[in-house]
Amino acid sequence: MNKYTFNVWWSDEDECYVSVCPDFAALSGLGDTAEDALAELQVALALAIETYQQEDWPLPTTTDVNVDRHIVQQLTSFRLRLVGQMQEGQVQP
Repeated sequence: MNKYTFNVWWSDEDECYVSVCPDFAALSGLGDTAEDALAELQVALALAIETYQQEDWPLPTTTDVNVDRHIVQQLTSFRLRLVGQMQEGQVQP
């Protein structure tokens, strides 16, 4: 489990910390602290890995951290532009 990358951030929309593992896109963890969100994700990840092993499915390969950071930066930039356009009335929610 230590070979996987985790991302944790504060979400104003969710009003809590969110953690994800890019290699297991369906998993996430939420918490009042970054540590709580990460702990919740690690429980979900352990269960997912156990299921993969029981079903004899290949585990996902690890994501290149630099590629992942670039994707997060692009999504963050897009979200900020979209929020700005919504505030200016250029885009409807």
